[in-house]
Amino acid sequence: MADFFAAIDSINADADAAPGFVWRMPEYLEESEAIEVGGAASLLVNMSLWHDLDALRAFTYQSHDHLQALRRRREWFVRTDIPNYVLWWLPEGTLPTVADGRRRLALLHEQGPGTKAFTFNAPQPQPAALAS
Repeated sequence: MADFFAAIDSINADADAAPGFVWRMPEYLEESEAIEVGGAASLLVNMSLWHDLDALRAFTYQSHDHLQALRRRREWFVRTDIPNYVLWWLPEGTLPTVADGRRRLALLHEQGPGTKAFTFNAPQPQPAALAS
């Protein structure tokens, strides 16, 4: 895990400078709001906001440091029976909470991708009511 933690600051700096980046969850929330699986704090919590899905996809799969971390994720993380990420649309000016993330992750796990919780492989269009 040392390589993973050593890369976080660089990856976060790349995200902060990426086109379409809006917000990242402060580190103090990451530490205090771990998501439990099977009674243990098992999931690393990382939440960010992006202007649109294309900007997030570009950062996720084209940023060198982030892509390198993705390629090594099986070295650092154990597979679970729940999805390892979830995407959803928010009204502009709204910040997500870890509780929101928990609910959306559970929804994705229980019902599969839909308008309230989805993945890159099953993207959902931005609702008209949220379009700026």
